[in-house]
Amino acid sequence: LQSKHKLTYNEDGSFRVLILADTHVQPNINETDINELKDRIKLLVDKENPNLVIFTGDNTLRATTEEELRACVDVIASYLEEKQIPWCHVYGNHDYEGKAISKAEQQAIYESYEYCISKDEGFSTERVGNYVHAVYNPDGSIGSVIYLLDSGEYSRYTWSYVLEDQVKWYKETSELLQEYNDGKVINGMMAFHVPMVENKYAYENRANKD
Repeated sequence: LQSKHKLTYNEDGSFRVLILADTHVQPNINETDINELKDRIKLLVDKENPNLVIFTGDNTLRATTEEELRACVDVIASYLEEKQIPWCHVYGNHDYEGKAISKAEQQAIYESYEYCISKDEGFSTERVGNYVHAVYNPDGSIGSVIYLLDSGEYSRYTWSYVLEDQVKWYKETSELLQEYNDGKVINGMMAFHVPMVENKYAYENRANKD
C-alpha cells in the first residue's frame, strides 16, 4: 500500500475519481489538437475537482522512443502535475502496440512524474502495472481500495483479457487486506482497459429479465 501520495477521504466523506480513457496521444500531432486535449482535461479537472485521476488505457500510441513517449505523457499529465493532483494509469491495447519501448521502460517514465502514483507489484511476467491503492479515512483506517490491472493487448479472441496470475493476485491481496482490516470486507473498485466478456453478454441480453 505504499504510495508517493496518500489518498484520503475528504472531511465530508467524499472521494472523487475522474476517469480519463482513450486519450490516444501520439507523436507529432499538431499543436491545435494538443491544446484542445489539454483544454478538455483542464475543463474536466476544474469542474470535478477530483482527489485522483485514472487514465484507463490507450493513453498514448505510436511512440517509438522514450523522448516521444514522455512528450505524449506530458500532454495528459501536465495540468495534473501543475495542480498537484495524484494520478495513475493502466495500459490499453494501443499503449504498447508495435512499440520499441518495453512495458518496463514505459512504466519507469510514468512513475518519474511527481504526482503519478502508478506502480507495479512485479508478480506477472507478462503484464506490467498491476497494483492496489488504499483510500484512507481521516482517522487513518482504510476506507476503500482501488485495484488497477493491465488487461493486455490482443489474443486469438481479438482483444486480450485478465490472466489467471492476476486473478490469483487480486484474490490473495483482497484476503490479506480483509485480514488487516480485522476481518471486515473493504469496498473498492477496479480499473482496467479491455472490458470483460460478461459486459458484452449483459448488453446483448439486456432485455432478458432472467
